[in-house]
Amino acid sequence: MSRTSNTSHNRRPLIDGVLWESKPMRILLLTAFIPIAIGFFDVAGLGLPTGAAFALYGGLCLFMFLGFALYQYRKLSIGPQGLVFHGLFRTRGLRWEEIAAVEVKLKVNGGDTPCYAVVRCTMRLGVRKQHTINFLDQAMLPYLAVDLRRYAALRGITVHVRSTDEVVRTVDLVESGAQV
Repeated sequence: MSRTSNTSHNRRPLIDGVLWESKPMRILLLTAFIPIAIGFFDVAGLGLPTGAAFALYGGLCLFMFLGFALYQYRKLSIGPQGLVFHGLFRTRGLRWEEIAAVEVKLKVNGGDTPCYAVVRCTMRLGVRKQHTINFLDQAMLPYLAVDLRRYAALRGITVHVRSTDEVVRTVDLVESGAQV
């Protein structure tokens, strides 16, 4: 799988950069609503007035949906101008001129637990800013580090990769152009 022909739910090439986002987890969202949906049908069994029960279950639905959205809809755009962190309520852009160093922590989980990445930027003023991208495919983790290194190298910025030895070796292989 080469860097240019690589397609995934996590990585989307843009005209002048790359967009990293969580892979679709619609099934997780649907399974989170099952207990609440069952509760709607059991409104009479709680002994609560119908309006209060619907308010309780409606509030739970809203809480679960917003919690899922905050966790799910986090994106990172990497391009020649810098990094753009997209969240549910806010978008924050960091220009390469403002960044002194980048550290990316690639967290590999076992089994069905999703992988994630934490991108920490040390600014030239000494402040650190970080952004987490959730629900990444394990096979795609090295490509995130390579994308960061490729764009940061144009400005002379170092990108430190923190993860298991196997993932760090895979990042180096992908960066050298090897098929992984």
